[in-house]
This record gives sequence, structure tokens and C-alpha cells, in this order.
Amino acid sequence: NLNQSVTMLESQNTRLVNFAHVISHKLRSDISNLQLSMELLEDLDSPKEEKELCESVKQISANLGETMEHLNELVSAHSKSQEEHRPVLFEELISNVKLKINRCPSVEGSYELYTDFSEVPQIDYIPSYLESILLNLITNSIKYRHPDRTPVIDIFTYSDDDGHCYLMVKDNGRGIDLETHGDRLFQMYETFHDHPDAVGIGLFIIKSQVDAMRGTIDVSSELDRGTTFSIRLTSQPMVPSS
Repeated sequence: NLNQSVTMLESQNTRLVNFAHVISHKLRSDISNLQLSMELLEDLDSPKEEKELCESVKQISANLGETMEHLNELVSAHSKSQEEHRPVLFEELISNVKLKINRCPSVEGSYELYTDFSEVPQIDYIPSYLESILLNLITNSIKYRHPDRTPVIDIFTYSDDDGHCYLMVKDNGRGIDLETHGDRLFQMYETFHDHPDAVGIGLFIIKSQVDAMRGTIDVSSELDRGTTFSIRLTSQPMVPSS
């Protein structure tokens, strides 16, 4: 158990260090471009060039705002690890997640969602973490759908002989080439499909949340067939009292 904890902490620390390097590089780059643009604005005489440079400044400002939003997401995810664990019913949780997905403007098109929580109907966990994990995985399945078929997402829970609870999310989407991208799957700003809303932060946050709860996450995928995420949540399954 101690060796597993050390390995987990080393992995999490490595990702956080990489995150710090990526964020600092993006901030330095955008701030440098912003300073240069402001200096150029002072010497421009052409209204056309001034307008073009102002548009550039707006884009840099938007990039800075997006970077700060991502930083805030990670800090928020980390701070929530101190929240109190509570009984979470998977049926209620998935209903809330579906409502949020249906209100999300970036998630378009129909999809089919099938669930089975009969084996482990509820667990003791941080509700916001479970919601975030499901929300990210389901929206990814819809965004990165296969162009020739409707997204079909299967979600179910089960437990092993040691009483650990597992959450499995399976889709029939484009799949991921794990031989090529497997070692970068949970790194920040890594994207593996073309999509206007692809950012590359969702899986990074999921991995951080699962690690914070001393869980594990395994991925199996086949190009043009789909992807399956199996998450060991580690909490003991809870059986509702009769």
C-alpha cells in the first residue's frame, strides 16, 4: 500500500509540474505578445493596421482569460478534495449530469445513454468529483462521436471481491490510438481529435480527481470502435437500508 501511495504521489506530482510549466509558458507568451502589441499601437498611423492590431489584442486577452479559467478549474478541483464525503446515489447523479449536458451549447446532436447501477447503487464519495468525472467523460463521448453513427454510451457500476466500487463508461466513438497517444492521454492541453471545442483539460482534471481519492483509471480503446474508461473509485459500496 505504501509503495502504491508513493507511486501515485510521484505520478500526480509529475503531472502538476508539467501543468505548471505549460501554464507558465502560455502566460509568458500571451503577456509578451500583449506588451508588444501595446507598444506597436502607440506608433501606428494607419486606422486599418490599428484595427487589425486591436483584434489581435482582443484575441490575446481571450487567451489569457481561458488560461486563467483552466487554472481556476484545477485549483477548484484540488480544493474540493477536502470536502466531506457523502452518500451518492448514481441514479440521481446521472439525472443531474444529463440536465447539464442538455443545457451545454457546445454539445450538439442526439445520443443514447444506457445505465445499470443495480450492483452498486450508491457509494460514499465527494459528489462534485463524481459529477465532474461523469460530465467530462459523457461530453467527450458525444463530442468525439463517430461520423457514421449515433453516440451510444453505456455506464454501469460493479464491485470486486475486495469491495472496491468501479465505474465504467463505454462509448462507440472514434476511439483513441493508445499506442501513439497513450503516454500523453492525461496530460494537459493534449487533444487527439479535431473539434472546435477541444481543449485538452478534461482528462487531466479527471485523473487528478481520481488520484486525489486514491483511485485508479484504466483505458482501453480501438480506433473507429470506441473507448472504455474503467475507474476504481476505492470507496466501499453502500447498500441502501430496507
